[in-house]
Amino acid sequence: MLAENSCYSDMHLSWKSTVADNDLGKIIYAEAEYVHDCRQLMKGTDGTLTWRASWPPIQYCTHSLGPLLFITDDRCVSATGLSSGSNVAPDIGAIDLEVGLFRTANEVTIKILCGFSIERHPAFHWYIIYGANGVLESQRQYNDPVSGYYQATKSDQEMKFYQSNAAAHGTAENRVASEFIKSILNNTTPAIDVYRAMDYTVPGICAHLSAQKGGEIVLVPDLRIN
Repeated sequence: MLAENSCYSDMHLSWKSTVADNDLGKIIYAEAEYVHDCRQLMKGTDGTLTWRASWPPIQYCTHSLGPLLFITDDRCVSATGLSSGSNVAPDIGAIDLEVGLFRTANEVTIKILCGFSIERHPAFHWYIIYGANGVLESQRQYNDPVSGYYQATKSDQEMKFYQSNAAAHGTAENRVASEFIKSILNNTTPAIDVYRAMDYTVPGICAHLSAQKGGEIVLVPDLRIN
């Protein structure tokens, strides 16, 4: 089981239910951004570089791409990537930002932006999903409302999601642990099993490979059959 805590947040579970109920209609486009200045974690106390310094940002797309695929029950079939290079922290050599453009099995276009050595505060996650009947969008700043619009319902309705402070990311970690334990005790397959874990992870590797090739389209393998 992939312990992708973002998928288990109140907001994402609610969105998954909304999409499953077909309130948005056919899903046609989605985006997510995860931008978090981690430069202080890219050097150890002795000044040596840690793994974060050389890690391509788009390869850490589970917090962004993963939830969108989880909500829409989809997988990527192709990836295109581009990199900004190392401009903010050339002494570390870390890539500032990488962007990935993905096509899914259900013919949805998804754009993902990731960056971990960039001047932006506070750190944030942002998501938006467009359907034929409406849109769901998370807040850009922590005090902003989560919003949604569905055809034939109130426009720009405010959706509030309350999370417990019992864990660093609210109740998500508790749900991850609970499902993992239940899958062992009941001998059941967790929602994010090894194949879904690869669905959420491999596209980022392919997008970085694309960036290294100047944006060339790279096919994303389905490890269930390849």
